[in-house]
Amino acid sequence: MSILAFESGGTKLVAALADDSGRLLQGSRNLRRPKQTAAETLQELCQLGEALLSSAPTSLLAVGYGFGGPVSRATQRPLISYSESGWNQVDPVKHFHAHFGVAAFIENDCNCAALGEALFGAGRGSSTVFYVTVGTGCGGGLVHERKIVALADIGEAEFGHMVLDPEGPACACGSFGCLEAYCSGPAIAARAREFSGDRFPDARAVLDAFLRGDPDATNVVEEVCKRLGQGLGIAASLFNPDVIVVGGGVAHAGEPLLERIRNHARRHTFGMFRDRARIVPSSMGEDAVCQGAAAYAVQRLEK
Repeated sequence: MSILAFESGGTKLVAALADDSGRLLQGSRNLRRPKQTAAETLQELCQLGEALLSSAPTSLLAVGYGFGGPVSRATQRPLISYSESGWNQVDPVKHFHAHFGVAAFIENDCNCAALGEALFGAGRGSSTVFYVTVGTGCGGGLVHERKIVALADIGEAEFGHMVLDPEGPACACGSFGCLEAYCSGPAIAARAREFSGDRFPDARAVLDAFLRGDPDATNVVEEVCKRLGQGLGIAASLFNPDVIVVGGGVAHAGEPLLERIRNHARRHTFGMFRDRARIVPSSMGEDAVCQGAAAYAVQRLEK
């Protein structure tokens, strides 16, 4: 018996197969095509899922889907994606149910990643886990006592859209000075171009250059760490978690970057909480969302 898990993010589509406890067994991924639509994404995810099921024949219990954007829990439908169009015209849960013949469940991808890290990753054994990812976008998820903290129909813990400076750069959400406008992959690359033209084609190149000691890249990364630390300090003051797990592309830079983030976060955290939360890198990496989506499906079946 198995669970099929899916993720659609800003740059990739992922499918994974898990056992009936929700633990991942194997997976596959494709890069998102430019101007890909929601309907095309659903079709491609189903193809990835069928390939996994064909390679390891098993009886399917359910489908779990970590969606890259806000989700309505009442209707079990996506609300918006800043990566592709057409999500108001499709119903992923019904689509997966019709295609695979089993129950399907959807949650925000960062909430899924938080659950995956809490149950199987860097937050395992902790009561309260806050997860943050910095990639194409910047998002957060909160887990308490092995369950996603679901406070409202359309979500919570929108970490990337805390306004740090109302006079700051425009964000895709329509606000100005959001954390995501400073710390996402595209924002890091754009800031690097201001320092050094086209020398750094993307955020990964900036981080690699930072690790080599490049001064322009270091200036950009110092600013990112300051802003991310400010955001994490606010999150720690609000949620008082046992552990904060940092995932996404910034985790690629490892301890040199994380230590800077910890120092800034400590300065922005409420005094009584300041030394409580450990800030650690993701241990599940790119598997976190599908791992959490599979575990979420198991929890929903049990409920």
